[in-house]
Amino acid sequence: MNFPTSTHKREWLFDPETLNQKYAAAQQQALEVLRAASDDTAAAADGAAPDAKKQRADCPVSVADEAALKLFYQVKLKAICEQLKMPSKVLHAALLFFKRFYVASSCLEHDPMRVMPTAIYLACKVEEAYRSAESLAKAIGIEAGPVLRFEVPLLQGLKFDLVLHSPYRALAGLFKELDELRSQQSPLLDPQLLAAPPEAVDKARGRARAAADSLLLTDAPLLHAPGSRSKILLPKIAAAVADAPVASLNGKEQQHRPLRVIIAGAGIGGLVLAVALLKQGVDVKVFERDLTAIRGEGKYRGPIQVQSNALAALEAIDVDVCNEVLRQGCITGDRINGLCDGETGDWYIKFDTYHPAVDKGLPVTRVISRITLQEILADACERVAGPNVIENSSNVVAYEELRDPATGVESIRVTLEDGRTASGDLLIGADGIWSKVRRELVGSSAPVYSGYTCYTGISDFTPPDLEIVGYRVFLGNGQYFVSSDVGGGKQQWYGFHKEPENGSDPPGKSRKARLLEIFGHWCSDVTDLIKATPEADILRRDISDRPPIFRWAKGRVALLGDSAHAMQPNLGQGGCMAIEDAFQLGRDVAAALSKAGGNPDAVDVRGLWSTYQSGRLVRAAAIHGMARFAAIMASTYKAYLGEGLGPLEWIKQFHIPHPGRVIGRLVLHATMPGVLGWVLGGNNGHLEAARPSACRVEDRLKCFSESDFATFLHDDQQLLRAAHARWMLLCEREPTCDSVDADSNSEAKGVYLGTSPCTLGSSTEADLLLADGAAAAQHARAWRDDAGDCYIEALASGSGTWVNGKPLAPGHKQRLLPQDTLEFGAHPASEVYRVKMQHVSLATGGLNGHSYTVIPVGHQAKDMVPSPVAA
Repeated sequence: MNFPTSTHKREWLFDPETLNQKYAAAQQQALEVLRAASDDTAAAADGAAPDAKKQRADCPVSVADEAALKLFYQVKLKAICEQLKMPSKVLHAALLFFKRFYVASSCLEHDPMRVMPTAIYLACKVEEAYRSAESLAKAIGIEAGPVLRFEVPLLQGLKFDLVLHSPYRALAGLFKELDELRSQQSPLLDPQLLAAPPEAVDKARGRARAAADSLLLTDAPLLHAPGSRSKILLPKIAAAVADAPVASLNGKEQQHRPLRVIIAGAGIGGLVLAVALLKQGVDVKVFERDLTAIRGEGKYRGPIQVQSNALAALEAIDVDVCNEVLRQGCITGDRINGLCDGETGDWYIKFDTYHPAVDKGLPVTRVISRITLQEILADACERVAGPNVIENSSNVVAYEELRDPATGVESIRVTLEDGRTASGDLLIGADGIWSKVRRELVGSSAPVYSGYTCYTGISDFTPPDLEIVGYRVFLGNGQYFVSSDVGGGKQQWYGFHKEPENGSDPPGKSRKARLLEIFGHWCSDVTDLIKATPEADILRRDISDRPPIFRWAKGRVALLGDSAHAMQPNLGQGGCMAIEDAFQLGRDVAAALSKAGGNPDAVDVRGLWSTYQSGRLVRAAAIHGMARFAAIMASTYKAYLGEGLGPLEWIKQFHIPHPGRVIGRLVLHATMPGVLGWVLGGNNGHLEAARPSACRVEDRLKCFSESDFATFLHDDQQLLRAAHARWMLLCEREPTCDSVDADSNSEAKGVYLGTSPCTLGSSTEADLLLADGAAAAQHARAWRDDAGDCYIEALASGSGTWVNGKPLAPGHKQRLLPQDTLEFGAHPASEVYRVKMQHVSLATGGLNGHSYTVIPVGHQAKDMVPSPVAA
């Protein structure tokens, strides 16, 4: 086909002005249709409510708004094709069909959620990678019917013109020819291309592919002929293969080599920065002391919380990387989160981290394995720059700045631990809290110990309110405990305890036993998590940070992440701040390089560092301070007057609320919405130009409605009622058999509460057999009503019933809450029963109301028949 003279070109290639006119015309046409339909509805509603007559389709959506919506669905289309491992040709065809369809149609008229899967389905047919509508719809999570029904309208919108020109085919042909010419040592090639090492060609492939990916998400396929699109990519390919002259699109030549940046440390901040710089054509080299921590070969390091502010920055840097993080992460920001009393488990204050994100069009907070996150980032680097972009066993220990006496050009040379050296234009120290680059830059100083050591682990455990609560912080005096859902039926937890630095556990005592000494009197939400964690998976480390500094850069060296502002983990913002740093620095490097006309030797390095530091210093220092304050607040919490007063501890029994607790709660209620809005969205102004300000469909609330969200935030009882849990009356004791691990199991006797009342008494006919000799044959009864509330009623026993140490009069009933204690026949009684909740997925049929059985904790209990023991 002669493309320049074909009808295909006249139908689908436009200049920018014409294309925008078509978009506006399509939107206007859709609005007219909607207005006409609205007028018909209003006319039919005569005699109905006045508001019905006023309905019109006056839509405030602009062409730019619609463009952002279409971009969102194109990104989603790309993510679906990659997730289903579809060939590149299918991805390109589907994107092109989607784009062409919306040249003459509007999102107001045709839902992109219907166009997108149908475009993929049609592309599979056209490219002979056939997939049935049923299997495609099932993989996407939608119905197949709408896909099949919309196929003909899509074809009509495309005018049945399915001719395609993929940039991937052109690139494949280009590199195939390049490989052949290099193998033949052809004189047709520039000597630099002939001499380029294989890894340079691999780097070129990755960079060209990344450039093609980026072009496909723009209007380029509707503005440029296939040959023109290839020309757009040629400069990036040439620059990646060798430091040769690069022909720009306007025909001028730039005789500049790429900027060379050395990054010390392949942690999260270092890798995100590498991705940002590589996408701009910067020559990046990352040196990492221990790559096993990234590739998953070393000790499992646990999940990390990537909050909305960091996800938005990641999305602005690389949409594909962000999509993969969102796909593999566990979403926690769409649930209730907050602070609780450590002993009772009662809510102190709840947080809404969902609406501060979605109201600003930000992704919702995820938790993801730290290793998985680093693997995603490392793979993104290697796709662009080849497998050698990250070098293992390469610890940067020193650097020196150099100046060529002949040319005056400045550079930097780093020295590795094994004596090797490497040179570049800039050095970024992203090597963590013990940064050697920081030591060289600002002098040697030790991190500041927080006063707390931290035990951490991951449990196979499902909390009773998993679907409603994402994470909790349990508060105490001199100690606090954090638990968070991390997906896959697992909970990550941190136990903080005030003690001297560099301490160790007592000889002969396991870490789990030590934790149960510290937290054993706290609520079962804490103790069950500890018991469900294998001893080998419990780690201990001291918590330290570094005070803020006011010089992040000097000469040709700058700091990023923990090397600049190591902070305590209490806000979950350490890694998030490093990602924000990387976005800022990547953007500032691009601006400085552009200002220098692409010449790395002419970059104003001092101005670059000044812009970078001024953009990050205040925000990072403020969040650093908030993290310190959060630790102080969490560990100095006192529920009642008398707590922590030594000889006056007895005052605590009167349950007089501590003034600090009351005032603190009022302050948090007043300030927390604003604080969360600033932490999660305070950096959004810098990101708006680099990412679509739109929420994702997968971030919508899944387990409850918007109205329920507001209810759960303010009504603790409704939250309890909505939990997918069974309620129990349980008496637990340490195992009496030496062969049973007391730190992981308990011996228990108890009953589940249902709508049919359970009888409690000394009679063998009772559902729960009370062992105390003073208990009556029919002592009490307990049940759960249709609303989900549990009650205990004392019968005329003559010997008494106590709830939380207070007597319950015969014939009276009292509502029960989790952690309530019950005694029957005497106070104190030989058996103390506790009210507990258990997620329905963990409920075991082995619970016995007449004898004690060994009950494993967590997922070990599921579908197990516990071992009976002597009463």
